[in-house]
Amino acid sequence: MPHRASSTLIALLASCSLIVGAPSGSTPTANAQGESQLTTEQLLTDFIHYVKIDQKTLAESFGNALLERGLSAVEFAGLIEDSPQTAQRFDEAVRRAMRDESLEGVASSLFRLYQQGRLDRARDPAEVTRNIELLGETQRARMLARERLLFASEYAAPQLLEALSRGSQPMVQAETQELLVRMGGSVVAPLSVALLGAEPALQERLARILGRIGYTEAIPFLTETARTTASADVRRAALRAIGEIDPQADPSASLGALYVGLGERHFGRPLSLTRFPDEEFQLAWSFEPGVGLFAIPVLTDVFHESMAMRLAERALRLDPTTHGAVTLWIAANFNRETLQPLDYDNPFYGPERRSAMYYAVAAGERPLEAVLARALRDRDTALARLAIAALSRVAGGAAMWSGASEDHALIAALLYPDRRVQFEAALVLARAHAQEPFPGSERVVPILASAIRDGADRFAVVIASEMERQQSLMRTLQSMGYTVLPPAASLSEAMNAIADAPGVDVIVSDLTGARTTALVEQVRTSARLGATPVLALLPSAAYNQLAVGFETEPLTRAVRAGVTEEQLGASISSLVERASGPALTQDQVRAYSLDALRSLRDLAISGSRVYMVSDALRPLLLALERTEGRVRLDLAEVLAHIGDREAQNRLMETALNASGSDRIALLRTASESARRHGTMLDDRLVRRVEQLTHDADIEIATAAAAVMGSLNLPDDRLAPLILGVR
Repeated sequence: MPHRASSTLIALLASCSLIVGAPSGSTPTANAQGESQLTTEQLLTDFIHYVKIDQKTLAESFGNALLERGLSAVEFAGLIEDSPQTAQRFDEAVRRAMRDESLEGVASSLFRLYQQGRLDRARDPAEVTRNIELLGETQRARMLARERLLFASEYAAPQLLEALSRGSQPMVQAETQELLVRMGGSVVAPLSVALLGAEPALQERLARILGRIGYTEAIPFLTETARTTASADVRRAALRAIGEIDPQADPSASLGALYVGLGERHFGRPLSLTRFPDEEFQLAWSFEPGVGLFAIPVLTDVFHESMAMRLAERALRLDPTTHGAVTLWIAANFNRETLQPLDYDNPFYGPERRSAMYYAVAAGERPLEAVLARALRDRDTALARLAIAALSRVAGGAAMWSGASEDHALIAALLYPDRRVQFEAALVLARAHAQEPFPGSERVVPILASAIRDGADRFAVVIASEMERQQSLMRTLQSMGYTVLPPAASLSEAMNAIADAPGVDVIVSDLTGARTTALVEQVRTSARLGATPVLALLPSAAYNQLAVGFETEPLTRAVRAGVTEEQLGASISSLVERASGPALTQDQVRAYSLDALRSLRDLAISGSRVYMVSDALRPLLLALERTEGRVRLDLAEVLAHIGDREAQNRLMETALNASGSDRIALLRTASESARRHGTMLDDRLVRRVEQLTHDADIEIATAAAAVMGSLNLPDDRLAPLILGVR
């Protein structure tokens, strides 16, 4: 119901004596005067009342009227929390209303406003300071203060750290220490950062607190403190804390490696290190003597990437040779650049820093190979493509092929279940001048050939239990430009068709919850499909059960069954773009095709002993039929290097059927094929060449005559040409 109708409806219902069981102090006459006559407190009381007596229309009207007052989130939270009884009654009423379809909208809006107000209020520095002071007051005051500070969580860390140093207020100090332990993982990051810069007495207390909390994220900071402090007491406290957190921890472990290890955890974007997963910003921390501990808000989209880079940088400052630090930094920086909005000013990567690609190519081949290997292992298609793009600028030479095996990341990329990754890896390998065959070298040419033939095609698989749903989903995907393989009721039924396709760009399923879980597991463990995005349509109950789990899986998305075709199409496009990047434009498809063709042409001309261009014969012949202009001429040049009867005949037929300058160029290429491999032409084509030698266009006739000469025909076939007889 629109908010503007609230007061009118309240008045009308009241005047008609429809208000049932009015709350204390609220009468039909009073309500008939309109919501403008009521105080905000009365509107809140009436909303709660009418929810509880199941008067839904009135409850909705009073709720909307309350929203119309335009209270800030903090003001609304204060309205509720100023009375403990009101807070409890509101909580009960709003949760009940959110379970009712007719009240869910207004109740959810009120609940969100209240929750945001509680957060804003609790996190306000002045409120935090006030609550810390209450820790030294009465038992009830301390109880309220603890509750509010726990709710403020990580945001209260700077003032709590200051309170921890108050030797003149032992009760506040003791309460603060216990409160920090209760806060657990939410304060490990700020306390760990403060540990490195605090004065010794505070360091000792922080070490004890971190040991009691027991989170492994503190171990690198505790280890650095133990090794750098001049205080024996601090050292003992830090080492004791490490032992409490992890009795198996190695006290002699590389400090750089410990920071890289924590950075690796951030790189995986775990929920355990995401303190506010539903919020726009996360908090990073810094500590400066004289300033103290302060928070640095970082956009959630790039928080973990920024933290991984920051930790890798710390490792490199401690030891520039720290294993894995450069690789982690490059990979995290690529992902940061991919995920970061263009207008966002990252506090840890300012505009004065150069592009991620600049640092990647400067790192050289070995770290980039490690980045690519990571991307392949994590099924991170976007990162894999960036790593390959960087390798394309630096890879080559004998070092690249030293000990090359199937585990070599570029070679492994040829089997990655995304065709763009395969194409780009094959291009790098083709241009890297291999002198000897290596494991996987036989896959390079067929992949390049497929880029010429079907680089623009997108393939989809439909898995659904019911035939009607199979057909409906197939039509949706076809309308989006996908080539849909024969629909199936299970993945195993579809595998033959999948094996014959160049690749699969998306799988769309409509199954039960249990079968969907099994399907996703099958796909993720498949060598051919492991990086293929899966969009799963699910009944409501199964969606509620599985959707949250799929949120942490970037290649899988759950959608409620019953969405419109437009909504389904948007979900598919969004998922595929997140998994593999935007769909290829026609210009990009053409660029892929031309790059692949140039590489094959260079391989053919060089006479490579590693890459057999003849392996591309079939797709090259198919491409010859549907191309024209410069592309067709380049294709013809590649085919002219393949000693195959069909290749020579198709090349000649294409030349004879062409016109103008293309016909002349193609005839010359066909002549090169005959000179290089000897004549393999069918007699019917030889006769057509003979006829063309009499063409009125002297250039065409001369080109045809050159073909005649390259065929080494017997004299009796040349006599008519000399005698001018047709």
